[in-house]
Amino acid sequence: MNASKYITPLTISIAGVFATALALALVYFLLIKKTQAVLSTQTGIYNQYVQYEGPQELKSANDKVTQATVAKQLVQDKWTQIQTSRDPVIDYSNVMNAWSQYIAELNFHLAPSIEQWMPSTGIRPTQPITTPAPPADPNAVISKNPIVIPLNAGSPIQVVGTFPQILHHVAAWNNFNRIVLIDKLTLAGISPWVTGSYTATVYEFPLNGTTPGITVPSGGGGGGGGGYSGQMSSGPPMNQLPPGR
Repeated sequence: MNASKYITPLTISIAGVFATALALALVYFLLIKKTQAVLSTQTGIYNQYVQYEGPQELKSANDKVTQATVAKQLVQDKWTQIQTSRDPVIDYSNVMNAWSQYIAELNFHLAPSIEQWMPSTGIRPTQPITTPAPPADPNAVISKNPIVIPLNAGSPIQVVGTFPQILHHVAAWNNFNRIVLIDKLTLAGISPWVTGSYTATVYEFPLNGTTPGITVPSGGGGGGGGGYSGQMSSGPPMNQLPPGR
């Protein structure tokens, strides 16, 4: 049976996966800025016309400003929760500290997390997953806000399994301890075993990202890149049930 028969349900299901991942990655840029714009607009209207309004109009204007303020706070609280649970501490207020924290994130936190987490999804990559090497220049770290980390240097990650297993695996990235955007998912092969291919990009939002500390004289060197050693595999055992079944 050719895997192409699953194209329609796959497209619908993966769209939901992408929507969740994208919402996490872009909540700051879209929701916070949008609610801030609404608040600014309502406050501006209020300040412009407040001296001309009657009691009823004044109450309505006050209510709109209050609603916009509450909406902005709710989005900000959601963003703070995401940062607390999924962002490592990389503080740009001190450049050398930020550089050290970024090196530790790549080599001692992100890479080992992927290695430990991958088997829990029921699928292993067919080749090692790599993280980039830290920059040799500490100032290069604070030039990025947010920090964008393409896994495998942007090359596709490939996994082999049944259609339900691959779908479960891709959706499981939403539960990883970092904000990850999954993109360009494709399937190839003949069922029951098919190969899933996709790109994965980690987004990290540093502290004091808009007000970094003073740059330092360049020098030194970054450590080597981390990675998930993985094992080559032609697929899960034939008698293995899909995860969650």
